[in-house]
Amino acid sequence: RRSVKWRETYAFLPRAQLRFFEDVVFVHGKRNAYTGGVHLVLRLSEVHRIQSELGYDAVVAAIVSHVEQQWVKLGVANDHKGGKLRGRLVALVDCRGVTPGTFPASLVATTLVTLDSNYPELAAEVHVVNVWWLVKRFLTTLLEATSASTRRRVRIYRGDDTGAEKLGIRFASHALPACFPGGKCACRQCRRLARRDASFGSANAHGFHDGGARPEFAHGGLLGRYYRWERMSAAQRRQYLRHLFFYYVGLMTFWPVHLLRLNAHPFLVGIIRFRSALGVFLKRLKRGDPICVFVAFVAFFTWSAFVVASIAWWAEFGSALLMQSARHPPKTWEEAWRMHGLFKRSIGASLEGSLGLDRGTITLGGYDRAAVEDFERFRDEL
Repeated sequence: RRSVKWRETYAFLPRAQLRFFEDVVFVHGKRNAYTGGVHLVLRLSEVHRIQSELGYDAVVAAIVSHVEQQWVKLGVANDHKGGKLRGRLVALVDCRGVTPGTFPASLVATTLVTLDSNYPELAAEVHVVNVWWLVKRFLTTLLEATSASTRRRVRIYRGDDTGAEKLGIRFASHALPACFPGGKCACRQCRRLARRDASFGSANAHGFHDGGARPEFAHGGLLGRYYRWERMSAAQRRQYLRHLFFYYVGLMTFWPVHLLRLNAHPFLVGIIRFRSALGVFLKRLKRGDPICVFVAFVAFFTWSAFVVASIAWWAEFGSALLMQSARHPPKTWEEAWRMHGLFKRSIGASLEGSLGLDRGTITLGGYDRAAVEDFERFRDEL
């Protein structure tokens, strides 16, 4: 109902007046088999030339009038409620030559809000071509004022080989107007506009050699496997560098983890088996199994003897050795080795005292005479 009231008050332009705006907006081709509608072409690069003579409001009125005509044609005749369509149009927007200084922000904002409010489902797809990266930021900001379904139908292509290749994948070259990169349409409308405007078909003058998309992107991906760097397009070079970057990042990230997993697997299996065996042992020990009781007694006795020996070593030699190594740290490898021998011989002497063995039973084997003399001197000082 809101759209019906809006149509009653809006001043649509008749078909005869729309010819004055053919350089900016026009209907191209016949009904498309995929969407059931036509292509509505909008050339933002020509807006600044028309608006100086007729103004932005007239250009907006021309765009809305074209959309209204397609709404009437595609609408169901016996639909009393309105909104049912027999097909949907495809919008093609050319931003070639549009800079942040010449970008018609007010025109785009007014058109977006008007069409989104009154024709929300008429456009099946909107393809914006030849967009500079800064202009793309402006368009993205303006699209925030529209609905989420409208934003999902808008596709923005950059003004380089990447955008031209993606457009060539989506549309056949003979179906694209000649003002778009790769477009080779020779219909009556394109020929008439080319005669009136010499720059209408200039988008293909510096494009690909065959006037269309590159052959390796004809089906949406690379047909060949090996391409030399000199023969790659800018899009292919960026894609190749991205593949190399992520390949080596993945290799450097996951290969060490893979090696760690392979080497840690036996240890993890050993830990799991040890825990299961320990659980079985504790259950048998709880039931009073004599073998488990004997093993537990031996383990407890061994652990107690180790604790007592450690305490005895610390009380007799350990603290003094640590204080001596802290006061006079070794400066050469020979001094470090002698300090290492002092620690070992002190442990042996402590074990001899704890076990009641004769002096030298453990400490005389495996060491040179200098280490023995140093230890004897150190024990005499203690």
